Amino acid sequence: MMKFSKTSIAFFKGNSRKGRKPVREGIAPILPTEYIGVKMSLEETELINSKLRAYNIIIPARPNPIFNYIAMIREIHYLELENFVSSYLKKVIFIGANGMYQQVQISFITGSLFQTFLRQSINLETLIIDKEIYTMDLPDISIFTESNSNLLNLSNLKIDYNNNKILNMIQFLNYISGLCHNIQNLEFKFNINAYNNDELLKSISKTIRAQNELRKFNLSNVKRTGIESVMMSLLIHDNTLTSITLAFIKLNQTIMNILLSLSQLKKLKLCYCEGLNNYNFTHNLNLDTLHLVDLSTDLKLFKLIIQSILQSTGNSIKQLGFNIEHIESLNIALNYCPNLDEIILYYLSKKNQSNKLVNKIINRLEKSWKEELSLLPFYNKEISLKTIIYH
Repeated sequence: MMKFSKTSIAFFKGNSRKGRKPVREGIAPILPTEYIGVKMSLEETELINSKLRAYNIIIPARPNPIFNYIAMIREIHYLELENFVSSYLKKVIFIGANGMYQQVQISFITGSLFQTFLRQSINLETLIIDKEIYTMDLPDISIFTESNSNLLNLSNLKIDYNNNKILNMIQFLNYISGLCHNIQNLEFKFNINAYNNDELLKSISKTIRAQNELRKFNLSNVKRTGIESVMMSLLIHDNTLTSITLAFIKLNQTIMNILLSLSQLKKLKLCYCEGLNNYNFTHNLNLDTLHLVDLSTDLKLFKLIIQSILQSTGNSIKQLGFNIEHIESLNIALNYCPNLDEIILYYLSKKNQSNKLVNKIINRLEKSWKEELSLLPFYNKEISLKTIIYH
């Protein structure tokens, strides 16, 4: 399997160092032909060159490659592609070059390569758009949407996009919903303010409805009304949807009713969601994984919530997830979950906390959980602990 990831980027960077010297602003640097020139066809090279000339960058023409390397790509990470372009330009452009000008170059070149990959990657299965380096929107994809695209095999789409400029992203999602119908795993994590654009929620709903057999759905950072339309879209996948993760979501009765009505749901993760204390779980969900990671400081109330939920669904649960700071949850979990194998502990790191401090806090809290667990008889069964850090 070929993917544009750290391994391939390391190879490209290594080759790009050979014989390369920094150039002054105004002199057109040559992009790493060991990668681009060999792996792209003459047609694709000329298409990109027609756009790059305005930025004093050229890709030398080479014969068509023997193999269609781009067609072999199975996985694309947008951020790693952008990192590669950024790293290369910093090596070949004079150190005094205008910073904003370089940012425009990086965004445009990355976008051009991205469009090329989407046109030619007929075996692409996983697409991860995790752009966060610069403040520009995802590049306009009208060029590649107007041509033949080969995303029919896409099965995993993950978007982790910390940017308020999302018009091109909305256009991209609308295009995906019209072309891709076999996506099984969908993950959306936008900046909380990005959801203020109603069109974003509409495009997410449209993408959900367009799929044939959605199995996994993750959504983060929605605190406004309108999320109900997204959740309603999940109902058409009642026969296939087995995993849902909601993080930093404002829950309401409609959302809870939808979650409780999904008949095939096996994994439910509610991480740092608001409003969980307003609802009663009376349904007997057949879950094997349940994460209830709260933001509430009212431990007494949260213990009542956990007890109410686990009373009805605890028998089938094998994995539980809790806030690492709420060790009081352990006794309740052991009382109602006889088949429990693993506990996942969540720690929400605070701004300006160093990694050293975070690790120190986690080690201390983990030790308390292990000590408490060792003191409680649980059918002589070992339960593993694992910690996840949320940023």
